[in-house]
Amino acid sequence: MEITLNHTIVPSHNNVESAKFYERIFGFEFVKEWGHFAVVRVNPTLVLDFITVPLTIIPKRADLDLSYNQAEDHREAGQANPVFRIK
Repeated sequence: MEITLNHTIVPSHNNVESAKFYERIFGFEFVKEWGHFAVVRVNPTLVLDFITVPLTIIPKRADLDLSYNQAEDHREAGQANPVFRIK
């Protein structure tokens, strides 16, 4: 089974400043502002969504892509190769 983290929300005091900081320090790509978020691409499958929030509010959320290929477990049974994604 493959599990891929495709984005996570990162609370920050200032979303754009935080995104630009990550771009400068880590070499990630600050993609754009999108609604309330400043989007930073970490790699081809992961983005960090910085959001400006009061320091008393800390949202916690991450979205995963899950895919499972039953062929890996059931090759001998002659079953189909279903793949599913949860978003």
